[in-house]
Amino acid sequence: MKNFNDDLNEAFLVGSKNDFNKNRLEQLCASEGIELEAFAPKTVKAIKNKVIPLRQNYLEGLIRSKTINNFSAGAGGGKTYTVLGTCVAMATATRFLYWKAETPVKIVYIDAEMPEEDIQERLFQFSEGFNGEQLELLDNNLSVMNTDDIGLNIPDLTSEIGQGIVEHYAKDAQVLVLDNFISVLSETDDKDPLKMKEFTNWLRKLRSSGLAVITVNHTVKSGDRMGSSILDTFNDLTIDLKAPTVKKNEEPKEHIEWVFSKARHRNAENKRTIPFKFSVTNNGVIFNVVR
Repeated sequence: MKNFNDDLNEAFLVGSKNDFNKNRLEQLCASEGIELEAFAPKTVKAIKNKVIPLRQNYLEGLIRSKTINNFSAGAGGGKTYTVLGTCVAMATATRFLYWKAETPVKIVYIDAEMPEEDIQERLFQFSEGFNGEQLELLDNNLSVMNTDDIGLNIPDLTSEIGQGIVEHYAKDAQVLVLDNFISVLSETDDKDPLKMKEFTNWLRKLRSSGLAVITVNHTVKSGDRMGSSILDTFNDLTIDLKAPTVKKNEEPKEHIEWVFSKARHRNAENKRTIPFKFSVTNNGVIFNVVR
């Protein structure tokens, strides 16, 4: 059976190389709900003259609107604490490591991995660092969908219903967190390139809508991220959290290395590896850069 691409190729082959059947092409596009003129290339002048709203900085140039951001680490590598740290800063207009959030934003955090007792404990831990207006901002601006609490897996996020549920509950948010890839792709082989293209196309749709999307992924012993490499294709920011290298006879190091594996909007000077550590105290979860 011929598919749309086969028909499209035939349309281009009708007549001479430079004279394909435009009417046939328009019919094919119409049958697929595609607007042909939307793909018309724009001149440099037209692109420069287009008024495009500036991206908003949610965490001082680190996390911005209309971006896809990924945090990856091995088991026990501090992924969730670190991502929650960025979210808490954005929700309360406070600081995380080097970066300050100027304005509080609303965040929806999809937690498809942890028992509800664990996410509750961590939220209490972060809350210890706040009071008054900032505590109120945290309590109201950060919302968590924990699937253990629901007692149901969220439908696979390559499915229309799974994507629809997330879009419905994130419609008033500026930031969406998916923690983690393996858990939200509950029925999909994360190495299947076609399914991963469908999934990343959805992430691009969310980005285009204005959301800052933060995804979380596991790494294996080799340091590679789990799943198809396609998952990284459209990231604007990719952060790998790594244990520091320890030489023979050297004392173990307690900090974590924040590695910019990809950062479209940062220059070389701003992509330096950051050694940092965090601790859970009576004053909340404290993050510090290691000097």
